[in-house]
Parts: sequence; C-alpha cells; structure tokens
Amino acid sequence: MKRISPFMKLTIALVLFCAVLLLIRILQPEQPTTAQTTQITADTSKQKPAKVILRGKTMGTTFAITIEGFTDAQRLPEIESAIKQRLVDINQIMSTYIPASEISQFNRSQTTDWYNVSKELLEIVQLAQSISVQSQGAFDITVGPAVNLWNFGPQTEASSTDRSVIPTADDIAQVLKHIGYQQLHTRENPPGLKKDDPQLQMDLAAIAKGYAVDQIIELLAAMQLDIQYMVEIGGEIRTVSHPQNRDDQRTWRLGIQNPAGQAGAAERIVAVNNQAIATSGDYVNYYEIKGVRYSHTIDPTTAMPVQHPLASTVVITDTCAAADAWATALLVLGPKPAYDIANKHDQPFAALLITRSKDQLRWIPTRGMELFLE
Repeated sequence: MKRISPFMKLTIALVLFCAVLLLIRILQPEQPTTAQTTQITADTSKQKPAKVILRGKTMGTTFAITIEGFTDAQRLPEIESAIKQRLVDINQIMSTYIPASEISQFNRSQTTDWYNVSKELLEIVQLAQSISVQSQGAFDITVGPAVNLWNFGPQTEASSTDRSVIPTADDIAQVLKHIGYQQLHTRENPPGLKKDDPQLQMDLAAIAKGYAVDQIIELLAAMQLDIQYMVEIGGEIRTVSHPQNRDDQRTWRLGIQNPAGQAGAAERIVAVNNQAIATSGDYVNYYEIKGVRYSHTIDPTTAMPVQHPLASTVVITDTCAAADAWATALLVLGPKPAYDIANKHDQPFAALLITRSKDQLRWIPTRGMELFLE
C-alpha cells in the first residue's frame, strides 16, 4: 500500500477544515448587521401575536409606538413609513424651529388682514383658543415672545443666549403688549387666521405633541389593524385597547415620574383604557439664578415663569391634544385654582397635581383621577 506523503496529509486536513467551516456557515442563521428602528419581541413567522415597538425622533424629542397583537410582519415597513411621513407633515405645519413651516410664515407676517392657512392649522388653533377661554387665559398660544424673552424658545438655541441674566421689567412690559389670545381670530371658510397686532406670534409647543399623538392614533385606526397600541411622543401618551378589553378592564399601566426623582423612575401607577395622558412640570427645562428657579412654563398674563408650589400636573382625558394643553394650563394656574377648575363637573378630564414645599412633595388627585390610580 502506497504511503501518503506529509504534504498530501496537510492538504487533506485543510480541505476537511474548510468543509467544516462551510457547513457551519450554512447552518448558522444570518445575523443583522445594522440596528433596526422596528423591534419585534415575539416570533411572527408562525403568525403568533407579537409586540412591536417603533421608535424615532420628531419635534425635538423622541416617539415610541407600541403595537400589541401584531401578526403581519410584512406590513411593518408600510406602517413605519406612514407614521414618519405623517410626523414630518405635522412638523412642516406647526414647528417654530422650521423657518419655512406654516406657523413660522404666519408669525413673520405683519398683516392684520385675514391670512389663509391649512385646515389642519386652523383646527389646532381653534382647539387651543377654546381651552384659552375655559382656562381664563392660563393657556395661550400667543405666549411665544415671552418664551423667547426668557430664553426657552427657538431663538435661544439659534443664538446661544446667555441665561445668567433675567429680563428687566421694561423688557417684560414690552412683550406683554404682544401677548393675548383675544388678539387672534379664526375663520372657517376659507380657513384663515387674523391677528390684531402685526407682531403677534403663535407657539404651539404646549399642544402640538399631543395633537401629533392623536393623528398617529387616527392613522393606525384607518389601517384597520386588529390590535391594541400606545403612541408616545415626548412623554405625551394615548392608548387604544383591543375591542375585547375595552369595556371590562384597563389594559395599559403607565408610570408617573417623581419630579424630585431620577428620570424614568415611576412613583405612581395609573391604569388606562382608550385614554390619553399628558404631563407638565418645572423639573425638566429650567435654570436657576441666585437660588431662584425659572422654568419654561410661562404665565401668559405676566410674561414670567410660574413661581408657585405646583411642580407638576398630570391630565387624563380622551384626546392627547386636550390633555397636553390642559396639563400646561393647570401648571400655570397654580395649586388651588388648578384643583378647583379640574374638579368642576363639566370638565371632561381627570388631574393629578404634585406640589413642592421645600423638599417635600404632595400628590393631590382630583375626584376623577382616583378612578385611574392604582
């Protein structure tokens, strides 16, 4: 029998080694090489209900859409694309950070004649104006000049304004002349806005995120998906439950942050079912000068940051735009006026007020909120 040379043995070994590597490569599933914005937490290959989370950025913050009971993975790209495009469209109408947006163009306009706008911009302004009336001016979308004066608006970021100096009394008096929802008027047909003061400006920051949440809810509903879902943009949330859960139980448990605690740490839990929830507080966007806290929540009647013990508000109601606006309005009003107006029988929302006294926090639910707290 002919002996195999050492060289031949080495060649055979190399061939066998390569064959083994090839076999392993074939049997091993391919791993994705890039992170995906869509996270699927259950196997959809066998049409089992899955939990899907779509994430992204919008309106200077983040969004997260949680979809439960999803079975059609092939529709994910269509759904995600539609959501992102809708958010882009809303930004192009309502963002004061985009110079070419519809609201920015209106703000730059110096005319006091009727100014034609889109139906969508008209609708959100009408809602804002109605809440301004109900809150006796605590909510006011014409507060923009004061927001900029106190270095919380888009002009601040563009110019890197120094926050070490507060505005003078004269500065405040000047901007107050150009603030007041009563100076802004709406027209149905054709859709239009009119301002009495050429320098009047709108700022929808306290209602636009909630409005966008509602619009994504409507978008998903139009797709007729047999699912339940939760839409969150910048902390403003609205939930939709599966039909079988809509009457007998609350299917979404949401945490409420402690204003004095770490970000993301839940202090209280609310259970909701087809409701929206929004918060407002003085603990996220603020600065301090000589021990005095100046928050981004501006009182439209004084053109100054609020200076009372109410640290945070939580509002639950049917639409997120209304919840968003009322959370701001209550924070402006202060503890007692906010509690009184929220407890009125004709108010279609529940509220939780969190007051601060030195280092102590007090959680004050309205009668309606007690139904949601666990």
